[in-house]
Amino acid sequence: MEKENFFEKIESEKRIITISDLIDKKRAIPGEYQKLIQKQKEYGGNYSTSHSLSWEDWAEEDEAPFLRQDIAFLKQHLLGSTLIDLGAGQAKIIEKLCKKIGVKTYARVDPFIQLQTPRDLEVVDITFDEIDLDTLHIINAKSDMLKFTTLMHSNSGNFVLNGMDDYVIKSEEYKLALSEELARTTQPNGIIFGLNSEAIEYNLKGIADQKNSLLSKLDLSSFRFPPGAFIYVKK
Repeated sequence: MEKENFFEKIESEKRIITISDLIDKKRAIPGEYQKLIQKQKEYGGNYSTSHSLSWEDWAEEDEAPFLRQDIAFLKQHLLGSTLIDLGAGQAKIIEKLCKKIGVKTYARVDPFIQLQTPRDLEVVDITFDEIDLDTLHIINAKSDMLKFTTLMHSNSGNFVLNGMDDYVIKSEEYKLALSEELARTTQPNGIIFGLNSEAIEYNLKGIADQKNSLLSKLDLSSFRFPPGAFIYVKK
C-alpha cells in the first residue's frame, strides 16, 4: 500500500526532505515503463539548459511591480516545499530561483548530471549526492526522469520542466507515462511549471481536461511569466 499521506506527514514534521524521503523503495517500475526508459536511454536526447535562462532574466526583474504577483504566486505554492527539476543539467539557474522563493529542498534529476561525491540509493539503483547550501538542501540524482518519478511517493513534491520538447523525448508513450506520474506525485496545492515543454504539456492538458481531474491549467494572461511558460496546479 502507498505510504499514507506522505505530504501531510512530512509537513507536520517540518524537516528537510532527502532523496530517501522522496523515493519509495517498495515501489516497482512496471515492465512497460522499463522498456520506455531503455528506449529513451538508447535515443539519448540531450537536455539543453538554454531554456532555463529565461527564468534568470525574469527573476532579476522581480522588484518590478508587474512581477510581484508572479513571485507571490510561486511563494504561495513553493515556500518551504520541495521542487524537482526534471532534465536539470548542470545549470544553477533554477537553484537561484529556489533561494529567491524559499524552496527548502531542490532536486535536480538528469541522466547526464555530474556528481561530486556519488552515492548509491539502495534497491532502486539511483546514483546521487546531496549538499546543504545556505538554507537550501540540494539533491543531484543521476536518473532517467520517468524512472525517478515512478519511484516517488504520491503527493510528494512540485516539478519544473524546461525545454522538454520532441527532440529530448521522442516516444509518445514515454511522454504520456511521465505526465501521468507527474500528476500522481505532485503534492496537494502543488504545481508543475516550466518553459517550452510541449512534449509533456500536451499530455498534462489532456489529464487536466478529464472529468474530476485534480490538475488544472492556470490562466497566465494576468501574469508576466516568461514566454512559453505553463503552470498546472493540483487540488
